[in-house]
Amino acid sequence: MSQTTTTKLAGPGSKKIWSPGILTLFVVQAFDRAGFYALLAVLVLFLIDNRAIPTADAYILVGTFTSLIALAGVGGGILADKVLGRGRAMAAGYVLAGIGAVLLTVPAQTAFDLGLGMIAIGTGLVRSNLPPLLGALVGENEERQTASFHTLYLATNLGGTIGPIAISLVTLAVGHSAGFLLVSAMYVCSLSFYLFGRKWLEGHDRPPQSIASKNKTQPFNAGYRPFAVTAGLCLVALVCATFVLNHPELVGWCVLAAFLAVLILYARLLRVQDKQGRSQVLAHMVVVVVSIAFLAISEQLSLSVLIFTQQDVDRVLFDWNVPTPAFNGLNSAFVVLIGPLVIVVLRYLAKRNREPDDFFKLGIGCLIAGVSFELLRLGVRITGPDALVPLFWLLLFQAVLVCGEMLVGPIGLKLANQLSLPGMNGFFIGVFYLAGAGAGYAAGMLAADTTVGADSSMNDFSFGFSVFGLLGLTIGLLTITARFVRLRNRHH
Repeated sequence: MSQTTTTKLAGPGSKKIWSPGILTLFVVQAFDRAGFYALLAVLVLFLIDNRAIPTADAYILVGTFTSLIALAGVGGGILADKVLGRGRAMAAGYVLAGIGAVLLTVPAQTAFDLGLGMIAIGTGLVRSNLPPLLGALVGENEERQTASFHTLYLATNLGGTIGPIAISLVTLAVGHSAGFLLVSAMYVCSLSFYLFGRKWLEGHDRPPQSIASKNKTQPFNAGYRPFAVTAGLCLVALVCATFVLNHPELVGWCVLAAFLAVLILYARLLRVQDKQGRSQVLAHMVVVVVSIAFLAISEQLSLSVLIFTQQDVDRVLFDWNVPTPAFNGLNSAFVVLIGPLVIVVLRYLAKRNREPDDFFKLGIGCLIAGVSFELLRLGVRITGPDALVPLFWLLLFQAVLVCGEMLVGPIGLKLANQLSLPGMNGFFIGVFYLAGAGAGYAAGMLAADTTVGADSSMNDFSFGFSVFGLLGLTIGLLTITARFVRLRNRHH
């Protein structure tokens, strides 16, 4: 795109506000998230209704699945940093996820578990590599970084709106097998748009320079070795993922082992880095901890909130009984509607030097998330046990939660990218998504422990929502307090 047709921002590190490469990544992300959120919209209900899995076990299995995705994200980031490059890692991820979604249509339990494992590994390969690609294309300008990651978040939720609605209509009309094929088609679209638009990515999707230089001297090995390494690692990961899906109780130990390994790496980095590097690593650790708490409650949208919507909410809208999975797209729809307003407000404050810093935003976002669950609990208590909760309370809850999500999601992703050490972007983004592993496991356990009775059919959503609300409020207050203490120490 020529300079005459593209607006620029002044300042060091500034690049084009829009470019074909950036637009390519937004479209790729939208289709990718459409497929993923479409799957999440029906997965827990499919397990309960079609696989006859008890509600508590279904919660834990879905939590295990999302945890595996986050664990795979760490490996996917390291693999891209050291061997493949971001583009090849993403392409391999979409191929695995697309095939995995097709396997979900096979009635055999082994094929279903294998399909979920392939989607987990494939999604992990993609998630830790697309944000660094965007960061490289955008440049170092702070305002552009913030705007771009907010817009990427909007693309994510545009897909998150379309996917659940589309799969709800398809599964209602044709069945779950057609819905899973739709998920596969979404991944194929992501791969196709990436391959079509990679010529505009300015080479940032290519293998690391050290690998590229080897390719010139060892063309045969360079052509096949990266793919052989990737295939072997993916095969091992797939076997492990399939085994863990059959034994969900093991995922807690897998998450613990991964976090211990990351802590060891953090400790090593803190020892070898200078003062600036140590500050970056410590700040990154704070972002990961806050993200774990926030995601543990926000992922209830695909767990306890989804079952609550099916059982206890009046879903009739204009004489149409809205399918439960369609409500999984409600959160994303609110992000698309409310997100631009949040961006406008933040840019208005930034122009007047009144914008709060990023860590303050994280704390406020967690507080808002806590308030949203307390509002939903209030709706349950006001309605009483003998009536369906009016749709108004679910809509209010989702709208308020989105306001908090817009402060935590894109800001956390931006910080994870900015705080990465040179040459380790994939690893640091992967660790940020590792927060989702702990959060996914915690979300499943929290849902099972706080909303499901001993017989796996009785639900106490009021108590569970209260627990989620208090968790959000507590983490928000701790984050804001830590931020003020840090500022006070700086001044002294």
